[in-house]
Amino acid sequence: MTTIVLIGKHPIVHIGLRYILKDRFTEALILEAGNIVTFRHSYPGARPDLVILSICKDQALPLLSIVAKIKKREPACHIILFEEEPDPENVHSYLKTGVEGYLSKQNSVAELRECIDEVSEGRYYVCKELRETLWNDGMDKKHAAGTEVLSLTSKEHEIVKYLCQGMKTSWIAQKLGKKSSTISTYKFRIFQKLAIDNVLQLRDAIERVEVRKKK
Repeated sequence: MTTIVLIGKHPIVHIGLRYILKDRFTEALILEAGNIVTFRHSYPGARPDLVILSICKDQALPLLSIVAKIKKREPACHIILFEEEPDPENVHSYLKTGVEGYLSKQNSVAELRECIDEVSEGRYYVCKELRETLWNDGMDKKHAAGTEVLSLTSKEHEIVKYLCQGMKTSWIAQKLGKKSSTISTYKFRIFQKLAIDNVLQLRDAIERVEVRKKK
């Protein structure tokens, strides 16, 4: 049975999330808590498959610390961050720390459903209004990345293909018959070689190369 945890201070938000989640996961066990500490005390044996963090500006613990604690205890757990307003300055850090889905409370129900579906399938999702920001942040790296893509090895190209599809390192490792640590090393080297920080920038670099090939 899928276990989903809703963490946040507003019960009304949780009611809405429950309704949407029950439509997607009919047999899911949905747990609620006001914060991560309360969750651990209330459900000490819970092993969540998905955590949705509904964050307020007056959050007591630093958000990155909360995400890191969840991922350390449950590395396979998917995390969706649900903020009051989009936070373009920190979204890169959220994704690096372990957040796989990022939305603001201004987004539509349809986009929330899409985010839940994507993250549940092991892919990343960032709300539409921040995607352009992420791409613009990487503009100074795009030309270099697009050029360096051509120097990747055949194995690196294979891993890039799966990363661009939103697949996680654990899935890629199983697909290629490698250890997860080996794929993580490949991913690190690819990002380092292309001078990029995230999968969105990787996709953009690949698209730029494809456009050049067609010209």
